[in-house]
Amino acid sequence: MVARPLERPFNVQEPAIAARPGQDYNGAMTHHITKKQPNSHFCFACGLHNQFGLKARFYETAGGELVGLFRPAQEHQGYPGRLHGGLISTILDEVLARAIMIGGGTETWGVTAELNVRFKKPIPLDADCRV
Repeated sequence: MVARPLERPFNVQEPAIAARPGQDYNGAMTHHITKKQPNSHFCFACGLHNQFGLKARFYETAGGELVGLFRPAQEHQGYPGRLHGGLISTILDEVLARAIMIGGGTETWGVTAELNVRFKKPIPLDADCRV
C-alpha cells in the first residue's frame, strides 16, 4: 500500500472519464465504489468529531478493494510541510484493519499484532491523499 497525493480530487459520486480501462484521464486508477464504510465519532483515523484527527473516509470497490481518502492538515505535520511518519503508519494500520470488513458487516474487528513500514517518499500536507 502506498499513500500518495492525488493528481486531482477523488470524487466517488462522479465517475472518471477513462482514457484506458481502469485509469482516468490523468493516468490515476479509477474505482467503482460499491459501499462507504462507516466513520467513528472520535477515532483518530476516521473520527468525524476528533478535531485533530485525519477524518479519513473509506470506500469498498467492485473489485473487492478498499480505498481510503484523507487530507492531512498542519496539525499532522512532522517536518515542515510533510505528514508525520507516525500518522502515515496510522492510516495504513486503519486501512488494514478495515480491509477485513470488505463485503461483510461492521461486526468483524481485528487488531494489529505487528506493523513494519518502509517509507519511500514524504507526503505533503494540504493535499488530498488516497490509500
